[in-house]
Amino acid sequence: MSAVSFVAFIMLISIFGAARADSPARDEAQKTTRITIGPTSALPSSQVSLPIYLAAASGIKVGSLRLEITFPNKLLSFVKSEKSYVLEGGGASLSAEVKEHGEDKNKSVLKLIISAQDEGQARRVIPDGPIAYITFEISKDAQPGTDIVLENKATAMTAEDMPSQIDPLISYDGKISVVQNLIISCFFYMH
Repeated sequence: MSAVSFVAFIMLISIFGAARADSPARDEAQKTTRITIGPTSALPSSQVSLPIYLAAASGIKVGSLRLEITFPNKLLSFVKSEKSYVLEGGGASLSAEVKEHGEDKNKSVLKLIISAQDEGQARRVIPDGPIAYITFEISKDAQPGTDIVLENKATAMTAEDMPSQIDPLISYDGKISVVQNLIISCFFYMH
């Protein structure tokens, strides 16, 4: 066995050992449905796309999602939403609408509805993984060093004939870190 093969073998053993099926964190994760907006970094005056991920609890079949994403409208402008390849392949629908925040004129609310329940067909399920992407334009006035939080409030319904609300469900906020310079590098070159 070569040195490289031995190191790769040890790394695999370490990874699988850390992710044992009986670990408390894994057990808890399997009991809770999670919706996450992925964090990213971007420059002022640029567009940035953030992924939205779904991880359904064990045994839960998600049929629809409703997300209300609150963002500061002085720093961000909503550009578009797109289905991921996961939703495209599953025949799900995605709709987006931006409204003013009812209590704070400096905030807007992006309402996303994702549904896998097509009429006239068998009930479909929204699969785990990246389900959609949301794109924003960052203001030229956004200062480097600023973290722009996208407050995520979500609800989900099961993919049953009589859908019920999925609980427990955790929705994680997104974050855009405004930077002065983006450093793009090759992982393999850097090592």
